[in-house]
Amino acid sequence: MQFPGDGLLSDPDAQSTMAVDIDASPSDVWPWLRQLGQDRGGFYSYEWAENLVGLDIHNADRIVAEWQDLSVEDAVRLGRADRFPDAVLKVVAIDPERSLVLQTPDEPTWWLWSFVLNPVDETTTRLLVRSRIRLPENTVIRLAALSVLDPVSFVMTRRMLRGIQSRAERLAGDRSDPPQPIQSPSLSGVDRSPAALRSRINPPQFHPAAGCASPPYQDNREADPSSV
Repeated sequence: MQFPGDGLLSDPDAQSTMAVDIDASPSDVWPWLRQLGQDRGGFYSYEWAENLVGLDIHNADRIVAEWQDLSVEDAVRLGRADRFPDAVLKVVAIDPERSLVLQTPDEPTWWLWSFVLNPVDETTTRLLVRSRIRLPENTVIRLAALSVLDPVSFVMTRRMLRGIQSRAERLAGDRSDPPQPIQSPSLSGVDRSPAALRSRINPPQFHPAAGCASPPYQDNREADPSSV
């Protein structure tokens, strides 16, 4: 299957393609892709592993409006700028709710990272991620790189796909199930007669000696002046 941007690195030394089906429309998946980046929404993978090497990744669990502005030539950072100034990709192609293509700014480029959204039906989207890499000519370095990159890329990409899946499905669920308004308790069947209202204002008092309830005691006798 041809991906957008494949021609930018036409003869890769390594390529991997992974996918996940998401119970959400492309419009619920796309915002999570638009905010990818170390200084934005993270990469939705194992941030603890990324931060072991000091990348300072923090995965977002919500859509942030100011991170939705993404255009061709924009930078997507892979790690904190002060420690990894060259750990950056640039946007080379973007088709809203369809595809996003990133690549290293080097010439010629050595890494191409593509994201494609394929609608399966009205409520399901297949998210595909492809990585194409060009390795150094040195045979030892090539073999060492492949032995490390393949398993690491598989584990981290799988986690990223699942991270986007859970977030997009939650967003879709929130949209399909808006919060219900709180209704006042029904007053049907409530006795609102004057006698019932008086009983609620002055509830009956219980007299243990008599074993029954009686109206509140009121002393209506006039005061004895001699007792004052």
